[in-house]
Amino acid sequence: MLAFEISSYLPPSLSHALAGYPSWLVATACILAALVALWILGKLLKWTLYLILIVLAAGCVGVILWMALNALHLLPAPAAGS
Repeated sequence: MLAFEISSYLPPSLSHALAGYPSWLVATACILAALVALWILGKLLKWTLYLILIVLAAGCVGVILWMALNALHLLPAPAAGS
C-alpha cells in the first residue's frame, strides 16, 4: 500500500505499540493529528495578532490624547526646579 514503512520514522516503543494496526490507519491518524495541531496553532496566532492590534490601537489613542492635552496645556506642569 504505502511506498514507505511508517515504523522506521517512529521511536521503537511507539513502533512496537502500533505494530498491530494497519499502516494506512496510523498514517491517517498522524495526518489528522497534524492538521488539528496546525488548526489550533492558526487560531492561537489569529487571537495573538488581534490582541497585539488592540493593544497597539489603545496605545495610539492614549498617545494622541496625551499629545492633545499637552498641546492644550490641560496637563499639570512639572514642578519648578525638577
